Amino acid sequence: MDKDFNNFVAQKGTFVNYDLINDKIEDFKNELNSLKSIMLHNKNKSLYLKLLNQIEQDYLQKSHLLEHSKSYNSIIINSLNYLHDLQKNTNLSSVLSESDLSMLDDTIFMTIQLYTNINQNKKSVEKNLLAIKELAQKTKNKYVSYFYRHEKSILQKIVTLRKEQTSVDNLHIFDKLNTLHSRLQDDFQSYLLLGKLIMVVILFFITSLLLSILYLHRNSLKHKKELAAYRYAIENSDNSIIITDINKNIVYANDAFEKETGYKKNEIIGKNPRILQSGLMGKEYY
Repeated sequence: MDKDFNNFVAQKGTFVNYDLINDKIEDFKNELNSLKSIMLHNKNKSLYLKLLNQIEQDYLQKSHLLEHSKSYNSIIINSLNYLHDLQKNTNLSSVLSESDLSMLDDTIFMTIQLYTNINQNKKSVEKNLLAIKELAQKTKNKYVSYFYRHEKSILQKIVTLRKEQTSVDNLHIFDKLNTLHSRLQDDFQSYLLLGKLIMVVILFFITSLLLSILYLHRNSLKHKKELAAYRYAIENSDNSIIITDINKNIVYANDAFEKETGYKKNEIIGKNPRILQSGLMGKEYY
């Protein structure tokens, strides 16, 4: 976009599609506003908005210079056409010599070369302009005076256009856009690195969780096997075995207990082992 601006200002004496450049200016403006809206949500928004404001200032200044260039280009081209028509005017050919007419023709030609940057020798045009001024004063011909005034105006506008082209070239929007792009790229790489670190942490957490679950599962299976072995040993033991809770109430009795005591399991579950006392042993035993 920045290069298109510069190329447009540099084009002289050629057909320029003003609608195309206007569309590009409008597109650039919309993109700039869109970027500013997006950057409002960025953690470095102050940095980016400052850079975008600088770009906007350059863009507005460059747009103003472009509009000025369009106006001056139109005026210069119309004035050159007018000079050409004026130089062919019979009112001039009747009062001027062939050398004077040739000088007017050369002046137009050199002005066109100066305008289109084919020839940068402004002094030759200024020399002819001075001679035309003297010719106008000498002949007192209004058409020669018209020619002189238009030629002088054209020369001034060409000089102004050159200055403005230098100003346009010095507004380095492209460099600022590159700086913006580089900083956004750095931010993206930082976010990408942060994302990778987060993924590594998540993967580590998931792996640790799976390993923990696997470890607990294996321990659970081991404990189940041990409990199954204890249960088998207790249930198939030849010794009477009972298990009580913290309140000393019976919660389990094996088959050997039923055989030795004559009590059924459902009879003694929830009872205190004191029901087994025969009176032959002291309370401490029970």
